[in-house]
Amino acid sequence: AVAALSLRPAAPAGDSAAGPGPAAPAPAAAGGAPRAACSGHGLLEDGRCRCDDCYGGFYCEQDVGNCTVMADSGTPYLFEDFWVRPEHAAAAVAIPPHYHIGYGSSVGCSGGGISGAACDSDQLVQAIRRVHRAVGNFDTEGFEVVVGVGSTQLISGALWALALGEPAGAAPTSVWAQAPYYSGYSVAQWWGSAPFRWTEAEPQPSPETPAVEFVTSPNNPDGALRRAKVSGEGAATVFDFAYYWPHFTAIHDRSIELGPSDVALFTLSKSTGHASSRIGWALTRSRAVADKLRQFVGAAGGVPRENQLRAIAVLDHLDGRSYDNFEFARRVMVQRWAELQGALHGNACYAMQELEPAERDAWSGAEKAPTPAYLWMECLRAEDCLAELQAHGIAGRGGPKFGAPERFARVELLMNASTFSKLLLRLRQMAAACE
Repeated sequence: AVAALSLRPAAPAGDSAAGPGPAAPAPAAAGGAPRAACSGHGLLEDGRCRCDDCYGGFYCEQDVGNCTVMADSGTPYLFEDFWVRPEHAAAAVAIPPHYHIGYGSSVGCSGGGISGAACDSDQLVQAIRRVHRAVGNFDTEGFEVVVGVGSTQLISGALWALALGEPAGAAPTSVWAQAPYYSGYSVAQWWGSAPFRWTEAEPQPSPETPAVEFVTSPNNPDGALRRAKVSGEGAATVFDFAYYWPHFTAIHDRSIELGPSDVALFTLSKSTGHASSRIGWALTRSRAVADKLRQFVGAAGGVPRENQLRAIAVLDHLDGRSYDNFEFARRVMVQRWAELQGALHGNACYAMQELEPAERDAWSGAEKAPTPAYLWMECLRAEDCLAELQAHGIAGRGGPKFGAPERFARVELLMNASTFSKLLLRLRQMAAACE
């Protein structure tokens, strides 16, 4: 038997079963039982309420006025209100205690070990190919698919796979991204003895001085659509498509051109919201690069079987619903950007990034404007934009983290509805104080 999760918070230690404070709201309250049990301002997890930003108390019943809104992450809590709906209970995973207690192998594949060898019956790879085929954001035909522990692991894995493929005697591979860039790419400077090095200057590759460029499109932090700038012999590209999904941008077509050794990265977290499952995948035409990526993932212990099972269950469930998670998230992001533009557009103190023009979306067939995951803000009258945000109760991420000046800062927009309302209020107060 599988123990059922309680839909009422456990009483604090030393208290009666009823617990102090108000009774939990009825499950019929808005937001579904997991949120109703926490006064609509939190989510029930592990028998306790995880409160939204600026709410506290055992049942999240207390509105904490003088607080900081956390907008410095990228955790896609906006999907919570999608997944708490009763119709998604079918995506739940129950794992018997005897299930696959040994090491190794992907779900659907036989054999042990943790090397992560390719397998045609890999259920997660099959689910990944289906979602790309349905959305149209990548044609996986002719590509190897390598699953890793989040795309973060695969960023490092791609660097190793590409750098180790260079001929003996070549200089360390230069790693570069056009600013502003995702701060995680500078991981190259953390590996002191690695065959690659991070550079802030655009490299000029050759067979003797190879280079890898990271291209994020849509870009993190500003949502711009990017193309590779570094080309020629000795150049390779890692395309980070974490945000290339219908709720962030129009899907263009299937003709993304990758070189024979280039790598494309995607992640479960930004497509379904399941960040803690740590599932990412790489696509490449090169069997040699794919094998090195698998070796890198395997050397770190492989991808936990439980993580794979949850990802398969979620993607299979969405496949049966025409991937309605994207339409849900798209509506949320469209509304948020409309409210942001109403609050900040034309302000004399704060400038928003310029968005790409609307274009036809191949997924829906409609004209769609971009709705990026982050607000990339420039403070026009303050030298330190991060400090300006902090002074108004917003925790963002400063421009230098992205190779940009301090007058820029990134503000996350992926939080749940409750936290976004608090964020929007503070941004409006900032804008009003400038007038």
